[in-house]
Amino acid sequence: YYLMALSRNDFEAASYLGIYYLKVEKQYVLAKEYLYHAVGHGQDIALFHLGWYYQHVEHNEEKMDKYYSMALEKGDSNAIAYYQNYLENLIK
Repeated sequence: YYLMALSRNDFEAASYLGIYYLKVEKQYVLAKEYLYHAVGHGQDIALFHLGWYYQHVEHNEEKMDKYYSMALEKGDSNAIAYYQNYLENLIK
């Protein structure tokens, strides 16, 4: 259903496909593809999930910081909690 929605330019579906491939299927290439597609079409929820991906999968601190920061600017409460937790763990 998400693919059908995406074919009708429902870009929220790209976010959910990215999340699905990230968290359920663990198909990270597809996850990144859909999440970047979603971000490119204004889907702010994908910003947090790209930050999560770079924190937990690729371990790329620079990109994690970039996407969590962008999500923070949009008021994403998940990004606030995850980024705060990440920073607290750095201090320990």
